[in-house]
Amino acid sequence: MYRNGNNCHTTNLITPTDTKTELGEKKEMPTAFVLINTEIGSEEEVATELRKLEHVKEAYVVYGVYDIVARVEAETMDRLK
Repeated sequence: MYRNGNNCHTTNLITPTDTKTELGEKKEMPTAFVLINTEIGSEEEVATELRKLEHVKEAYVVYGVYDIVARVEAETMDRLK
């Protein structure tokens, strides 16, 4: 997902979420919670670049097994993948 050559390992957790269409109807939208490991010291840079991507709704630097958790949404499962 990160494009400048840094080594990142990602794990995806995909779940549908409800959104509303322009007419106010509920529509299920596929969502992935992407768990990312980055090179030491590049966490903020990677999170900042992720936030610039269209389908990334949130990206947080976290502490623990993973370095970043990103929430990604798309119109279809194919687009999400």
